[in-house]
Order: sequence, then C-alpha cells, then structure tokens
Amino acid sequence: MKILSLILLQFLGFKENILKQLSDFQMSKEIKSGTVVFNLSDCQTGENIISFNSNKLINPASTLKLVTTATVLNQLGSDFRFTTDLYYTGVIENNELIGDLLIQPSGDPSFGSIRTGNDMDNIVSDMIAAIKELNISKIKGNVIVNDSDFFKYDIPDSWIWGDMGNYYGAVHQKFNINENQFTVYFKSGLHENDPVEINSLSPFDPSWKITNLVKTGPPKSGDQVYIYSSPLSNDILMKGTIPLGSSNFGVKGSIPMPAKFFKSYLINALNISGISCENISTNPSQEKDNDFQNPTLIRRYLSSPLSEMIAQCNYNSINIYADSFLKAAFGKSNQYSNFDLNGSFLKKYWENSGVNLDGFQIKDGSGLAMSDLITAENMTSILNKMSDSEVFFKSIPVLGQDGTVRNLDKQKISKGRIRAKSGTIEGSRTYAGFISGKNDKKWAYMIGVNRFEKGFEKSVSTFMENILLKLIDLDQ
Repeated sequence: MKILSLILLQFLGFKENILKQLSDFQMSKEIKSGTVVFNLSDCQTGENIISFNSNKLINPASTLKLVTTATVLNQLGSDFRFTTDLYYTGVIENNELIGDLLIQPSGDPSFGSIRTGNDMDNIVSDMIAAIKELNISKIKGNVIVNDSDFFKYDIPDSWIWGDMGNYYGAVHQKFNINENQFTVYFKSGLHENDPVEINSLSPFDPSWKITNLVKTGPPKSGDQVYIYSSPLSNDILMKGTIPLGSSNFGVKGSIPMPAKFFKSYLINALNISGISCENISTNPSQEKDNDFQNPTLIRRYLSSPLSEMIAQCNYNSINIYADSFLKAAFGKSNQYSNFDLNGSFLKKYWENSGVNLDGFQIKDGSGLAMSDLITAENMTSILNKMSDSEVFFKSIPVLGQDGTVRNLDKQKISKGRIRAKSGTIEGSRTYAGFISGKNDKKWAYMIGVNRFEKGFEKSVSTFMENILLKLIDLDQ
C-alpha cells in the first residue's frame, strides 16, 4: 500500500509540474494572446491523464495527416495500391494504331515520383518500350491522359493563392506526375536587389507563360521565392529573393494541369523515339470517359502498398499524398467525391467509431488550410483507436531519428520511445503521436501552440520539445 501511495504521489507531482509549465508558457509575454494546448491519454483505457486547454480549437497543420492516414488505412487496408493503366483503343494494322493511346489514372499521388524508384522518365521509357513491343510505329488517333472528372476542379476553398503555386501546395488531381512539382534553377545577380536569371526548369512545358520577378537577396538568406499559379492555367508568376552568390539555386513549384503537361511530354518522347503521332487533339471536350469503349490494356503501373505510402506521407509530410488519401478513403461511398464531402465522411466515420469530435472541422487531408480546426482531445481520441495498429504506429517518425523530427532530442534522451508527427503553419506549431512504456504500454498525446507572435518560433519549438522529453518519465 505504501509503494502504491508513493507512486501516486510521484505521478501527481509529475502531472502538476507539466501543468505548471504549460500554464506559465500560456501566460508568457510572447504567447498570452495565443493558445497553448495539451492532451495526454492512456491508449488502453482512453482516459485523459493530463489535459490543458484540450477542448480548445487550434489549427493542427500537418499533424492532421495522422487523422487522414489512420482513416485511409482503416478504409482501404495496408495492401491497397493505386493503379495507372496504359491502354489503346481501336486496332493495330500495318504497324499503325488506328485509335487512341489512353492513360487511365486512379488518383495515384506517387506516379512518376523519384521517391518510388520509378521516376517520370523511367515511366515514359517503359511506355514507349511497351508500345514498340506491339510493333506500333505510328499513332493515327489521339494521345489521351484522362482527367475528365471532378478531381480536376476540386480545390479547397480555404487554400491561399500564395501556397498553391509552390510544391507543397500542389493540388491533387485524378492524374498526377512527379508529385505535380517542377524545379526552377536561378542564377543570382552581382549585387543585392539585382534581377535573377532562370537557368532551367525541370521538368518543363514550353506552353508555360512565366513572369520572373525574383531578385537577389542577402548572402545566405535562403529560399525566399514565392510561386503563384493556378492549377488550371499556364501562367506562372515568380517573385521574392534568392541568396547573393547563387549560381544554380533550386526552388520547387507546382505543375499546372499535370495531365496536359504529361500528354505533351509523352508525345514529344514518342516522336523522338520514332513513333509518330497524328491527329493529336488539344481539345479537352474530345477526351470523355464514354468515348473509351473496350480498350486493350498495354501496361498497369501499381503504386507502393498503402502501408509504405502512409509512412512516406507522415515521415516527409507530403501534402499531395494526404489529400489523395482523403479522397481515396471515401471514393467508393461518395460518387461525387470532393474535399468538403470527404471531410464530412471522415468526421462521421470516427464518430461512428465512438470518438467525440466536438468542434472538429477540416477542409483538406494535409493540414494546409488555415481554417482546419481540431482539438487536442479530438486527436488523442483517434490515436487511441489506432494504438494497436503496428502499421500505423510505425508510420510515425521517431523523435530524434526520423522524418521532420530527426533534428530534435539531440541528446537522445527519449531513447526511441517517442513517436512524433510535426505540424508547422504560420503562427502555429504542433506535435502529436505516441509514447511507449513498459509492457507494451502506450500513451497518445498532442501538444500545440496556436497563434503566437511572429519571431517566437524558436522559443515555441524549444518549449514543446522540452515537454515531450519530460513525458518519458511517465513509466519510470
């Protein structure tokens, strides 16, 4: 009895210490206008162990990816794969395809990504080889990349224009290539504020209309470039600065109209390889689903299993992956899938699983929307439901070792016991994940600081890291 009482007193002291630090930080000069939140729960019982503003709504930023990846894993299973199919229609006569070459996608966000080991150029080479195996030397129909459905126009209303032209704001579509991103390489001027030159873009579409307003910034000032574009326009505006002394400074942007881009890219590669293309249409109205009757499959390209994709998403915080997962999770139950409807499906799914989602409001699957709102208790309640899934557990980076949290815990205090997904958006920082204890014990947590003043990013990050590291004393 004395030992039990001592353990209880030690825990109460631990709890009071954590709550005091949270309260003191909330009242500090730089934070008092914002919101500090924290929730720690026992995964086995679902009981909240330590709560501080745990029912206050905050912007989750990229920790929302934990909710999205958990949902798609439950809905589709760890072995699910996206498909992208290469077909032909019509007939082959005298080495001529009298019909169309057709690419039928299913929303794979990783198609042609360098992460997969099968990048865009490898895929194009394989497509050409497959076509040559059919002894086709001329295509007398069209080359069609079929994106003619709602995916093309589904853009979250709450995304800002300043994000969508940059790689992290690439809009997920039915057809995606190279994670819908390109890289532009700049050469700085000789002096600060001089205009910069564009050395090259990779990949590149000659139909893009680029306005370059980027200038030379101070030395070592980093990437201060913003790229403005629309997913349905060829106009691309680049502004901001790159560091003085840069000879080939790379900045990533998002590819507008990826299906149109890839069609041009493939046609050019076909012609270079000796497969001539005739009667190529540029009119999207001629590329309708109901025109494709009884096509013949040439090649099927499979994505990695979902188990690997959600790990990539959480470790590297890939927005386009998360947004594709939100659509895929409810695609079968929602014929006219879009972000708003799928957000409603997601909330209903977890409520039906017994999770209290009071206040939960999301606009996407990635956390890019400034109007995404959840509570710390929303997050830990969902994490509790997923605590027995080894696939999900391993998809979350280890603090101080992996992903976007690899540079934390430099002293290795946590000894691999803390799994953490980070979230960062203007004025907000969040972490969420699991803490492992003895005998397979697990706790779920979320900590966040929302709407703090500019210039205090480092102190916020240091505070939250210190709180996380103190949590390893839970099982001492």
